[in-house]
Amino acid sequence: MTGHARHTPMVAVGARVSMHLRLSLADGFEIESTDDGEPLQWTVGDGTLAEGLERTLLGLTEGDRVEVTLEPGTAFGRWDPDRIHRLPLSDVPEPDTLAVEAVLAFETPAGDEIAGRVLAVESAYVEVDFNHPLARARVRLEAEILSVEAVRR
Repeated sequence: MTGHARHTPMVAVGARVSMHLRLSLADGFEIESTDDGEPLQWTVGDGTLAEGLERTLLGLTEGDRVEVTLEPGTAFGRWDPDRIHRLPLSDVPEPDTLAVEAVLAFETPAGDEIAGRVLAVESAYVEVDFNHPLARARVRLEAEILSVEAVRR
C-alpha cells in the first residue's frame, strides 16, 4: 500500500455529471425522464437543473442512486405572491392571442428570458404568474449518477 487514498470525484459546483434522471409528481405523473434515452450531461451550477434539485445531488459519487420526495418549494423554489404581475397588454407579445393558462416567454430588464403563466386577461391588462409552474408541487426525484468529472483547479 502506498499510503495515498484514491479521490472519488463527487457532485459539486463546477463538476461535469452524467446521470439518469426521473422526475415525477406525487401522483406518479412523469415530468421528465432519461430512462429510455441518453443520460443527462450537465455542469453543476450551469442552470440545467433547478437549484433545489442540484442541492439534493451534491456529494453523490459515481454509482450512487437517490430516490427522494421533495416538498413544495424545495425543488423549484418557493411560490411567491410577489411574482404575480399585472402588465399592460402593450408589454405582452401577440396580445390578441392571449388565453388563460397560456405560458409565454418574457424578457427581463437584464435581457434574460423568463416564462410566465397567464392568470387573467382584461381589456387593457394581463395578470401573469412568474413563479415556476411546479413551485407548489411535491416532486419525486430518482437519479443514478453514471460519472462525475471533478472540478479542475
